[in-house]
Amino acid sequence: MSLVLGGLLLGVIQHPILSPLQPGHRPDWLTPDVILILFLPALVFEGSVKLDVRELLRNSVPLLLLANAGIG
Repeated sequence: MSLVLGGLLLGVIQHPILSPLQPGHRPDWLTPDVILILFLPALVFEGSVKLDVRELLRNSVPLLLLANAGIG
């Protein structure tokens, strides 16, 4: 939720420092590796905190079938 609100806030703010974040302009430092290193751990941590183990166990068979469907 905080990532969504932060993104909306950055989209609304019109500040010269944020001008590279406008559509069509990407800063040189913003590479896929940086995005994975900065944002992926936060998303995985949030997902693990909110994980319902009982629901995961209840849905384990379909999840395993879908995971194996992508192999080979």
